[in-house]
Parts: sequence; structure tokens; C-alpha cells
Amino acid sequence: MKLILTAVLTCVALAAADKSVSYHCPSGETFQVLYQKKGTRAVLIVAGKPKLTLAQAGAQYTDGFTTLTVHASEATLAAGSVNFKNCVDSTVKTTTLTGLTGKWTLATLAGQPVTLPRAAFIDFQTDGGASGLAGCNRFNSGFVSSGSSLAFKAAAVTRMACIGDAMNIEDRFLKAMEQTTAYSISAKTLTLRNAAGQSLATLTKD
Repeated sequence: MKLILTAVLTCVALAAADKSVSYHCPSGETFQVLYQKKGTRAVLIVAGKPKLTLAQAGAQYTDGFTTLTVHASEATLAAGSVNFKNCVDSTVKTTTLTGLTGKWTLATLAGQPVTLPRAAFIDFQTDGGASGLAGCNRFNSGFVSSGSSLAFKAAAVTRMACIGDAMNIEDRFLKAMEQTTAYSISAKTLTLRNAAGQSLATLTKD
């Protein structure tokens, strides 16, 4: 009976919505937002959680605890310790194919040149995958990009022993990828940036 009632209430909410958007986040979470009353109210639906109604407050929607921030096709959801970032409207193509895809070789970390026996690199694929060499070990990940935003998914990394400074560089490179929220490309140089706009790493394309 409870499941039937929940389904009915959800259908009623959908019928009253001006627009329904499903957001997918780099860390794997998904949530749905029903925009109502000409966009002045947002009904938040997260699997396994009570449905929340958020009122518009400037560029955000909030109930005083949960805050939904929407910019173009991207959304950030914050509620206490829960923080979903760089979530993208599922109807928008999430990979930026122009300029970003292909192999990029690590050139600098925090502004310092990087020298390794085998060059570290990221290979961005057209299907949203990202793989490469972190310094000594190979990694497989994924990425979400819309406009100038960029976020990497959690990486699976092999665990071979590294010689010399390779392990330190590898740790710093993987950390830079975790902290990346935006990017820019100038000529053949890709710059990974954090939320404050600071350069974390630069990579070059052959």
C-alpha cells in the first residue's frame, strides 16, 4: 500500500511540474528535480530519501538545510555532509568532444616541471572514459564535462612499485585529478583547475 501511495504521489508531482530534470554526478549519484510554479519551486527526489520541496532563493533552491544550486545544465546539491558536485542534466551530452579528447602528456604539477622515465598522461575517450599512466601505475577512470567544468570519476589504479620520485609525482597527479573542477585549453596546453581557479597541472598534446 505504501509503495502504491508513493508512486501515486510521484505521478501527481510529475504532472504538476513545469520541467523534470534528472542529474547524474561524477561520483555515481543521481537525483531528479521537478521544477514547479514557473521555476520558483523545486521538488527534489533522491532514491531512498524523503521527497523535499525547495523554494527559490536567488540562483539557489533551499529549505534552510538542503541547498540546490543550478547553473545552466549543471547542479550542486548540499545537505550537511552530503555534497554532490558537477552533476549534469542527463539530457545534455556530458563529454566535451571538441579539443579535450585524445592523449595529453603531463608537463607540470603546481607550476613545477615534471620529469619521469615514462611520461604520465591522460587519454580522454569520446565515450566519457579517461585512462592513462599516473607516473608508474596505469589508471582507468571517467570524466564529466560541460562547458569549462571538468570532474574525474574515482580512478582504479594498479599498484606496482615505483622507482625514484615517480611515486611522489604519481600521488600528486592523482590528487590533482581528484581536485579538478574546471579546465582550459590554450594552443596545445590543457590546464586542470580547482574550485578556486588555481592551476593544478598542465598537460600538452602532441
